[in-house]
Amino acid sequence: MVGYRSVRRHLFRYDAPEISSLVLHGSIKVTTLEACRNAEKDYFRDEEEGTRITTSLPERDSLDASGLARLLGVDPAGICVRGKDAVVTVGEHAVHRHEKVPNAFIFCASALENDAHMMASFGSGCVRISDPLAFFQVVDEHLRRSVAPNDLQACVVDDVLYAPRSNNYRDHADKHVAFLKPRGGHKAFEREYEVRAVWIPRDFAIEPVFLSILAAVPFVQPVTSPST
Repeated sequence: MVGYRSVRRHLFRYDAPEISSLVLHGSIKVTTLEACRNAEKDYFRDEEEGTRITTSLPERDSLDASGLARLLGVDPAGICVRGKDAVVTVGEHAVHRHEKVPNAFIFCASALENDAHMMASFGSGCVRISDPLAFFQVVDEHLRRSVAPNDLQACVVDDVLYAPRSNNYRDHADKHVAFLKPRGGHKAFEREYEVRAVWIPRDFAIEPVFLSILAAVPFVQPVTSPST
């Protein structure tokens, strides 16, 4: 099952040309969040992949049921706050909620076609995924068959949001933590315009996998000329 939430209708994958050739012939690598946290190359490495901290507001903050639910990450229906000052936080970041996805399978792509920065960073081979939903449906099918047919949550494909990983409950993003990346800094992840597929396992260890998926071949084409 694939939930396609991205606004993009074409995606692009950047690798070294020899890797792009493998993708065009149906050899697909699905990596993991943990592999990205520990990537050997500094530019690829993101130690905080899949994490977020949500805090209370600085100084004194009186919370209503909705605000407390957002701070704690629970359903507002389960919160009952009686009185104006029934729940109060005092001091900067008086409450911290830490979230971390222990690990997940991911496949990363970009909304950018033939982009010079992406080629310099990831490789000069650019492959177009012309029907992303169909592509990820066959990848989803083969991944489940390969590793754990009944032990992966639904595949979600979505645009990465570039925003702080630590923020107060009023300003933090509602995007799932697996689709959150920082903005700015020397890595400037926002230049990637990343769209990723995520599969979260149900309590079992995972490693990056290579899949042979001939059914994916109709949905990938080489990009040979700069976009106009």
